[in-house]
Amino acid sequence: MYGSAVIPYSVSLSKVSNLRELSSRLRYLLVLAFAWLLGGCGQPLPLDKAEYAGEWQSADMYLLIQHDGSDPPR
Repeated sequence: MYGSAVIPYSVSLSKVSNLRELSSRLRYLLVLAFAWLLGGCGQPLPLDKAEYAGEWQSADMYLLIQHDGSDPPR
């Protein structure tokens, strides 16, 4: 009734590899964009909290709070 039409359905490995590479690049770009957006969220300390700025350290933790709210250089 419908005949014997053959629909070619073959996906080459290079096409699958290209899709994986594209999705990994997209994930990488999304992570970078999200980190960039979060990096811009720093706010200056209010004047009444200025004494909290500085380096704080314990045996298992290090914390640096800057007056302008920026991240320290790495």
